[in-house]
Amino acid sequence: MMSRITHVGVLLIACQTGSLVVVVMALVFSPESPLGSFLSTPKGLVLVAMTLSGSFSILAPILAMLGVPVARRTWTKRLSTGAR
Repeated sequence: MMSRITHVGVLLIACQTGSLVVVVMALVFSPESPLGSFLSTPKGLVLVAMTLSGSFSILAPILAMLGVPVARRTWTKRLSTGAR
């Protein structure tokens, strides 16, 4: 059994990637700004990591309950290698 990412899953991953790019840009290009200075602290990095990883874990089941799945399971035949 395999899973295929749906269009909603691709959009969710793109939003998370965009958020990660914004965080990195804030750290690199403006470390003295309020956002950059907060993100350069250990507390800021932990908060960003928890937010980015937790958002997918929370939004995926919610979207599935609303009838918009992030991934769909597909059944495929197993390829036999001949060795057992």
